[in-house]
Amino acid sequence: KAAVLTDYAVDVIDKLFSDPGNPQTISQARHFTQECVRYIGLQKHAFLHLVELTGHDSYTYAHSVGVAAYTIALAREAGIVGVQELSDIGLAGLLHDVGKSLVDPSIINKKGPLNETEWAVMKKHPEFGGEILRRHRNISPVIILAAEAHHENLIGTGYPKGLVTSRMDPLVRIVTLAD
Repeated sequence: KAAVLTDYAVDVIDKLFSDPGNPQTISQARHFTQECVRYIGLQKHAFLHLVELTGHDSYTYAHSVGVAAYTIALAREAGIVGVQELSDIGLAGLLHDVGKSLVDPSIINKKGPLNETEWAVMKKHPEFGGEILRRHRNISPVIILAAEAHHENLIGTGYPKGLVTSRMDPLVRIVTLAD
């Protein structure tokens, strides 16, 4: 089941990054996270199996799937048990980096450190993600907030807004931690 979920997620993430405006792909991503919630909820070690399998694909896809799995597992450990809430937070984890679809691949895949100009572009991906996700109907606001704030940190030195995570929605903080 973990292998099937991982393969399905990689396909969904591939579609998201090639056409982030497609509502059908968001629907498929939502379905994936619901299946993750069921899978992780039914088997004690399912989360570990899912994460182990994510290392076999390219970084961004595997990272997005891994963040979704970590997010669901952390939320469950924090006492969140509602299927809808877990599905929303899992979808937030899966979609948190969708804004990278608007960043030049030469910047994302650059070997070595980014220069100042490249770093400025890369730091815009959370805002790009929020813009992309706002175009979709019926998407939970926490999913958009997570895309926009997943690089914020405890002391306010993150980006893009320098928010202190204690002032963020608790579900967004879970995505930030999972990332």
